[in-house]
Amino acid sequence: MDKSIYLIWIYFLSVIFFTKQVKEYLPFIIITVLLILLEVVNYFFSLKTDFLLIVETVLIILAFILKNNFTNKKFKYLLILTLLILTSFKFIGKIFLTQNIRDEELIRILLIFLIFKNFKDFRDFLLWISLLTILFLSTFTNIYLFITGLSLTIAIYYTKEIIENLFRKLELDKLRYRKLLDKAINFEIQEGLNKVNDELKITHKKLKEIFKLSNRTIRPIDLEEIGENVISGLLNLGYKGVAILIEDKNNVIFKKGGFIPEIEKYKNIDLQNFQTVKILLNSKVVIIPLKTDSKTIGAIFVYKKSEILPDEIEYLQTYTNSVSTAIAKTLYFKEKEELERNLFQAEKHAVLGKLSAGISHNLKNPLAVITSSAFALRRKLEKGDIEKGLKLIDRIEKNSKRAEEIINKLLDYAKPSFYSKQKINLKEVIENSLDFIKSSIKGKDIDIKKELEDITISGDRNFLEQAIVNILLNSVEAIEEKGKIEISLKRENNNILLKIKDNGYGIPENIKKEIFEPYFTTKANGTGLGLSIAKKIISEHNGEIEVKTEEGKGTEFIIKFNIEE
Repeated sequence: MDKSIYLIWIYFLSVIFFTKQVKEYLPFIIITVLLILLEVVNYFFSLKTDFLLIVETVLIILAFILKNNFTNKKFKYLLILTLLILTSFKFIGKIFLTQNIRDEELIRILLIFLIFKNFKDFRDFLLWISLLTILFLSTFTNIYLFITGLSLTIAIYYTKEIIENLFRKLELDKLRYRKLLDKAINFEIQEGLNKVNDELKITHKKLKEIFKLSNRTIRPIDLEEIGENVISGLLNLGYKGVAILIEDKNNVIFKKGGFIPEIEKYKNIDLQNFQTVKILLNSKVVIIPLKTDSKTIGAIFVYKKSEILPDEIEYLQTYTNSVSTAIAKTLYFKEKEELERNLFQAEKHAVLGKLSAGISHNLKNPLAVITSSAFALRRKLEKGDIEKGLKLIDRIEKNSKRAEEIINKLLDYAKPSFYSKQKINLKEVIENSLDFIKSSIKGKDIDIKKELEDITISGDRNFLEQAIVNILLNSVEAIEEKGKIEISLKRENNNILLKIKDNGYGIPENIKKEIFEPYFTTKANGTGLGLSIAKKIISEHNGEIEVKTEEGKGTEFIIKFNIEE
């Protein structure tokens, strides 16, 4: 063999071994070894050039036939047999016949065997036939360079095939990796959402209990009645013993329910120097001060058979703050009925602010975990360009930030709000609000009709979205299974009118005036804050809200923003 043929086949072998395709291209490896052995024999015995040419050509064609996976194996064996017979006739004829087929004629016949191949497509067929045509034409010029051309053709063609197979395998691996990554992402996201959901359920349950207890406690204007409500309310929550101590300028009130160990010793506590919570008897007894401003006016004593956990103490502190406010109201404003009623409303807001502070850390911690996990996942996914994963992460980040904003708004509900006002498109705000409530519509057949004009106003986008979402959710919840919601936005003179109308069950006339009051709700799982928050946000955006309703036929909310030219 020519040295260039050595280089061609060594190159091809290196490609096969480097790409780990030994099994698929084993025939070429074997034939290469045989060609090298043939050259070794030639080195010692000086074989004839035409003999070497024919044998090398037959070996390469034999490797080609063995490499191809024909559907009918008998056809492959027939090709091999025919090849060997033709070659045998050539050498037998040389020995016994005076006239024999010439070498170049035999090689042209042998080229026919290279036509029988499995083609991937028509383009592959054209490429292979073009290469064979070039080889065929080369036999008319220099027959001894033919073997080099044949080796080069085989090496280049199958190198191309190996590379294509590698890329195909990479695509399959990439697809499998995407599926595995999607599965892992979905699992991690679901775990995070389940954790948040569990925290929300527990917090919501405790919050409702505290709301109910606070409302029963702070309504009375009599200190004796407040004390009785505190004791009965906390005993109903599962505590084994509850006591309350209230010191007025004129008298001292002490009431007890259930059993509290060593209560006689505890009730003599020095209120003037009592500023922080006391935890006694291995966290089974907790004493919480009742304070107004910097002055301590009493204490609440709570006993439980098991340990009272830090979260539980925080809820008790929140409740005690509402009791302190009620006592302060009773002591200082019971002679002024109208002023007392206004303070009662402010009290409710203060209770909400303090209760929100009590639950905010329970929500913020898991939400922070989800947000940070989503950020880390985003960095990983960006490397793999996993589009679906990025969309999921965007959704988690958006809702996590929205939940955090809602918590902050609850904390600020009892005090004046500070809005980040800027020019916003009210139509876009409504569209975003509709996107946010899509999950709440699932399971219901609700047709949403929109007639929205492009109107720009000055306001806080997030707050206005929150207000509109609250009103839309009220409409969705009013529709049991099937119904429609009509939304219109238009300009009338110097006013902007936004109307949201549903054909749900409507609002009874006797409670129509109360629907915007904080804490008022007719729903089993409601907190009574949605519409009150919406009204507050709209009012602070130079607007007003009106409701028209008819029980059994539906409700229409009319929002009017006053815009000065």
